[in-house]
Amino acid sequence: MQTFELSEIRLMNFRVSDKVKTSFHKVCRYNGSNMTNELIRLMRTYIDHEGTKILQEQHNVDDISNLIPKHIKPSRKTTSNDYWYEDKETTDIPPHRHGEWILGNDKTWRNDK
Repeated sequence: MQTFELSEIRLMNFRVSDKVKTSFHKVCRYNGSNMTNELIRLMRTYIDHEGTKILQEQHNVDDISNLIPKHIKPSRKTTSNDYWYEDKETTDIPPHRHGEWILGNDKTWRNDK
């Protein structure tokens, strides 16, 4: 049995129907236990069971992540346009921008404002 410092123990209160509480108390007494120990045991069992499932789900996510090639970079918005749907000669190509700056036809940067 584990020993705890007094500061590690917390009181828990919750609502339960009288019928469930009475039945639980009787079964605990029949088995030679008490309600506190059985509730703690139930909580630990739940933590072990659900914790294992959570770890397995995380492991599955990691396995899926490892299937994705590392050299693939996330897509970025491109600044170029290939104009495949329009006549390239009649289309005005938008200016190259960097924040408020625009690259002019003479290859110099000008402030947009």
